[in-house]
Amino acid sequence: MLGILNDILDLSKIDAGKLSIEREPVELGRLLANVRSLMDVRAVEKGVELSIEFASLVPKSIESDAARLRQILLNLLGNGIKFTETGTVRLVVTYLAETSQLRFDVIETGIGISRDRIDELFQPFSQADTSNTRHYGGTGLGLVICRRSAKMFGGDISVESTPGTGSTFTLTNESWHGEDVPHITPDLTEHRAEEPDDEVFQLSGNILVADDRRDIRFLATRLLEKAGASTVTADNGRHAVELVMQRMNDAESEAMPFDAILMDMRMPEMDGYEATRRIRELSYGGPIIALTANAKQGDRDQCVAAGCSDYLTKPINGSEMLEILSSQLARTHA
Repeated sequence: MLGILNDILDLSKIDAGKLSIEREPVELGRLLANVRSLMDVRAVEKGVELSIEFASLVPKSIESDAARLRQILLNLLGNGIKFTETGTVRLVVTYLAETSQLRFDVIETGIGISRDRIDELFQPFSQADTSNTRHYGGTGLGLVICRRSAKMFGGDISVESTPGTGSTFTLTNESWHGEDVPHITPDLTEHRAEEPDDEVFQLSGNILVADDRRDIRFLATRLLEKAGASTVTADNGRHAVELVMQRMNDAESEAMPFDAILMDMRMPEMDGYEATRRIRELSYGGPIIALTANAKQGDRDQCVAAGCSDYLTKPINGSEMLEILSSQLARTHA
């Protein structure tokens, strides 16, 4: 329900002209590597092959709103994986020199869409086939938000599809970059999951990872366990509070229930702010690190006011996460 409300708020802001697009330097290879790392988990779970390919040289960096561009690509790839039972989902990136645009084609071998239902994809709360809603879930808002966001980039989203064969969703957006920016074929392995050096970061202890997105839980736990820590996960704030209470009520345990907690601040049932306040009311004294997609000073202050010890923005940077945890754990055990 919280996700639906957030989508409605985003759509309302776009319609009211109150959702602005930020322009900041974005390294295209780094952004796409992050998108792939987040989508790999879903693809593996479905048994679908996921790939990112380059049909031409592309600018090494562009000026764009990284969060919005990432949101659109994650939505398109997520839909592709969701509606593909077997086969492949490919993201093909092309630079269109004549229009100075980037084109992102998400090509999947899924269930396909009949031509007369395609327009319904971009109507709020609509899906091309109501039986898909029952089988696959969804609210019909994601593509609407993506298309309207794309238009704010000076681009659009279009669809070509054949029922039973698959679909291609094409995102185009303006590619703002300086004339001296080199055009390359990015090596996505250079940015794979922002993986830290094993020899630099070594952790011990038990860490609770609370996030409603399983891909984030997967990435965080993989990095933490690779560094030597053990992990427990929760998929919402209420679950996180319950896990802390259970461990505190364990008569055989005198230590803290967890050595540290990674807490997503936007979760269903109970958000991270309320969960953090309740955990602090239980006299938990360990570090709680906020995870949030927002990076404004006001957001940081709000996290600290709720009881968080430090702050990490998404997408997760492995080295930064382990550095903060290492520092916080050292203070706790000093």
